Amino acid sequence: MVDFFYYKENFFGNMLSEYDFLSFCKKAEAYVKYYVGPKFCECDEIKNAICAVCEVLFKYEERDGVVSEANDGISKSFSPMDISKKSDEVIKIYLSQTNLLYRGM
Repeated sequence: MVDFFYYKENFFGNMLSEYDFLSFCKKAEAYVKYYVGPKFCECDEIKNAICAVCEVLFKYEERDGVVSEANDGISKSFSPMDISKKSDEVIKIYLSQTNLLYRGM
């Protein structure tokens, strides 16, 4: 549905390499499809949401789920729900001005 050309030229993404984009794209697409439900389509708003979720997944993997660190005391905090929350936020940003988030009839 979304390819690397769309990510670079339409979404203006520059965070991900083509390899990184391809490795996260299917998971991001599945997440957006689950979030939107039966209204999922190939519109630009959906494609942009998929690209944004790809970047969220990349950032999360890059940090291995660590949300905070301390150096002297060697302390790390992990938050598995943070990735879901952040993905939800970016989906809402790209789809809030559409009817794609409305689950009613």
